[in-house]
Amino acid sequence: SFAVLVAAVLVFAGLAALLYRLLWSLFRVPRRLRRARNRRRQRRGYEALSRGMVAVAAGDADTARRQAHRAERYLDDPPLTMLLSAQAAQMEGDEKAAEKFFTAMSERRATEFLGVRGLLHQAIKRQDWDEALTLARRAYRLNPKSPWVVKVLYDMQKRTNRWADAAVTVDEAARLAVLPSGDPQLEKAGIYRQRSMQEPGFDALSWAGKAAGRCRPRTPSSR
Repeated sequence: SFAVLVAAVLVFAGLAALLYRLLWSLFRVPRRLRRARNRRRQRRGYEALSRGMVAVAAGDADTARRQAHRAERYLDDPPLTMLLSAQAAQMEGDEKAAEKFFTAMSERRATEFLGVRGLLHQAIKRQDWDEALTLARRAYRLNPKSPWVVKVLYDMQKRTNRWADAAVTVDEAARLAVLPSGDPQLEKAGIYRQRSMQEPGFDALSWAGKAAGRCRPRTPSSR
């Protein structure tokens, strides 16, 4: 009868819908398993990263190295793990490995400044002043408002006898209150004196006069 036919169609439609939902759920199982596995890996990776940073702060080189390896294994995000790996290598005295990580960081936009800063510290440590100046200039281009960067750039300019450049940087260093002497006039006097020793003839006298002018004691204002 027509009623039986309608009932059969409805039953068939319900079974088809149920079978479709079942197959759809089965097809989604692998994706759900991958997501769950990725979440577990990410959680373990961040735990390793946190423990590694704590180990670095505590000076525990062995733990920092082991946690750095774990973070690299679990996290597919090199910028987060390279800094920890570089610091762990430095703590173990492996400067070549640290340089490799810092160089890799300096080639990525997100971690370029951190990489340059690490390489700059290494150059200063081995007293490679020309390389340190080059890296300080690069760090300044990346972060010109950083007091630390301005101070290091100014120090490297003086150490490598770039007195003309130092004369430009000294005002910014004074504004950020990072001058070694704390007195911009005294700093400028020292810079002008050094320039007078580099220039010939009348130019030397001119710079010496400027240096003397900066060193001249100020007369107290009358009340």
